[in-house]
Amino acid sequence: MDIIEKIAKKSGVNMSLKRKIQYVYTISSAVVAFALVLGILLSIKGMSMLTDTLDNNDKALKLYKAVTKERNALKLYFEDEQAELPEQIDEVRNNTKDILGQIPADYSYMNEEQYIIIQSIHNIYDSYDNIYNSIVNSNLNDKDYRSAIDNCYKVQNYLEDYAKRYESITVSLGNEQYNSQKKLFYIIPVICIIIAFVVIILSIWIRLFMNRSIVKPILKLSDEARRISVNDYSGDDIIIEGDDEISLLIKEFTQMKHSTKNYIVTLKEKHKVEQQLEHMRFEMLKNQINPHFLFNTLNLIAGTAEIEDAVTTEKMINTLSRLFRYNLKTQTSIMPLEQEVKIMDDYMYLQQMRFGQRIKYMCDVDNSSLDELVPAFVLQPLIENAIIHGLSSLSEGGLIYVRGFKKDDKMWLSIADTGVGIEKDKLDSIRKYLDNIFALPDTETAASSENDSNYADSEINRKTVGVGIGNIAYRVKGMYNNSGMKIYSRKNHGTVIQIYFGNNSK
Repeated sequence: MDIIEKIAKKSGVNMSLKRKIQYVYTISSAVVAFALVLGILLSIKGMSMLTDTLDNNDKALKLYKAVTKERNALKLYFEDEQAELPEQIDEVRNNTKDILGQIPADYSYMNEEQYIIIQSIHNIYDSYDNIYNSIVNSNLNDKDYRSAIDNCYKVQNYLEDYAKRYESITVSLGNEQYNSQKKLFYIIPVICIIIAFVVIILSIWIRLFMNRSIVKPILKLSDEARRISVNDYSGDDIIIEGDDEISLLIKEFTQMKHSTKNYIVTLKEKHKVEQQLEHMRFEMLKNQINPHFLFNTLNLIAGTAEIEDAVTTEKMINTLSRLFRYNLKTQTSIMPLEQEVKIMDDYMYLQQMRFGQRIKYMCDVDNSSLDELVPAFVLQPLIENAIIHGLSSLSEGGLIYVRGFKKDDKMWLSIADTGVGIEKDKLDSIRKYLDNIFALPDTETAASSENDSNYADSEINRKTVGVGIGNIAYRVKGMYNNSGMKIYSRKNHGTVIQIYFGNNSK
C-alpha cells in the first residue's frame, strides 16, 4: 500500500490522487497481464502439442483402417464372382488416397523412421495402383489375371504392414512427446492458481489503498459535515498527510469549518445587539407622543366640558386613556391587527374631535385579517404623518383611507390620504431610502437603523413623512420575511403608503 508513496518520495514529486490511481492501475494491470499472457502461452503450447499428437495418431489410425478396408474390399471383389462392387471399391480407394494426401512425406515434422515408412507407403501405393488398374482395365488371360491378383495381394500386405508400423511408431512417438511435455499440463493449473492469487492480492492492495487514500478521509469528512449541519463544531479537526486532492479538500473544509464557526459566533453577537436595538427602538416608539397633539386634545376636552354634557367629555377622556394605556403598557413587538385597528379608531376619534369635519376617515379591513399578527404601533404613526404632513395645512381638509387585506400569502396594510402630496425629488429620495432599508442583510438591519445618518435621521425622514416611517420600515424588515414598503404620491393629489410582509415571522 505504501509503494506509491515510496515512489513519490524517491522521485521528489507530490503526486495527485489521479496520478496515484493511475500508478495503481498500471502496476496491477501489468502484473495481471503478465500472468495472463504467461498462462495463455503455456496453455497454447500445451494444447498445440496435444492437438498435433492426437491429429497424427488419428491420421495414422485412419490410414491403417483405410488400407485394411481396401484390402478386404478387393479380396471380396476378386474372389467372389457374384460380387459387383466397382463403385464401393472406388469409394474405398478414394478414401485411402485422401488420407495418404493428408500425410505427406515431410521430414520437417517427422523423425527418420516415420519419414522412411510414409515414403515407402506412398511408393508402394503407387505400384499397387498401377497393378489394380491393369487388372480392372486390361483383358488378361487367366494365368496373367491370377498372377496380377497375387501381386496385388502382396502389395496390399506390404501396405498393411507398413501402415501398421507407421501407426505404431506414430503412437509411440506421441506417447513419448506427451510424457516429455506432461509437466506442462501440471504447470498450467499452477499458473492459473498463481494468477488467481495475484489478482486477490492486488484486489486487497487496491482496496487498502483506496480505503486509506479515499474512503476513510471521505467518511471522516462526511461525519464532520453531518455534525456541522446540526451546528455542532465540537469535533476534532481531520488530520491527513499528503498534497493530493482529498488532502487539499479536507484542509479547505477544516478552514471553512473554523471560518463558519467564527462567523456564527459573530452573528450571534450581532443578533444580541440587534435584539437590544430593536427593544430600544420599540420603547422609543411607544414613548413617542406628540406634545402638540396632547396639549390640543386636553384643551379641547376642557372647552368641551364647559359647553357640553359630560357624555362627550367622558368618551374623549376614555378614548385618550385607552390610547395612553396601549402606548405605555404594550410590551410585545407584534399585536393582532384587530387591536391595532381599535387603537387607530380611538386616535382618529380624537383627531376628528380636534379637526371636526375637515378630517374624514374610512377603515376597510377584512374580517379574515383581524387575527393576523402585525408590528405594534404600525398604523398610528403613519396616520399621524398623513394628518400632519398631508391634511392639516388644507383648509378644506381631506380623507384618510385605511385598508387591510391578504393577497398572495402576504398581509397588506395601506394608508392613503388626499393631502398635499410629496414633491417628485423628495419622493425619489424617500423611495431610495426605503429601498436601501429592505436591501440590507438581516444582520445589518438593526445597526443601520441606528447608524445611517443619511437616511434614518435625515431631514427628509423628519420633515417629509415623519420620524415613524423609518422606524416602522426597519421593524418590518427585521421581523418578517418577504417584506417591503412602497410609497406613491402626486403633488396636490395625496399619498399612499403600502406595507406588506409574509405570514412567517423571523
